[in-house]
Amino acid sequence: MNGAYVHLALNHIPVVAVPVGVLLLLAGLVRKSRELTQAAMVLWVLVALISIAVLKSGGPAAHVIKDLPALSARRSMITRKRAKMPFGEWPHWEDSV
Repeated sequence: MNGAYVHLALNHIPVVAVPVGVLLLLAGLVRKSRELTQAAMVLWVLVALISIAVLKSGGPAAHVIKDLPALSARRSMITRKRAKMPFGEWPHWEDSV
């Protein structure tokens, strides 16, 4: 199991768990159930801990995939596009590519 696998395996958990936590919290508030409200809070704490693991596994994942041919082609395309743009207009989400 390498860094990319761990990162991909954990990366989707917070995306799914946060809306579930919101629904749990809303259900707890509507039903005035302390147990459901506490379950939502516990879920969010677990999501926060998993998010730390996702953050920490991002570097090793980038190291594993950095030399893939498809990624190298995309990186050169982005570099060519950036050469034509003023500095302030660079898309920031592509910085990690």
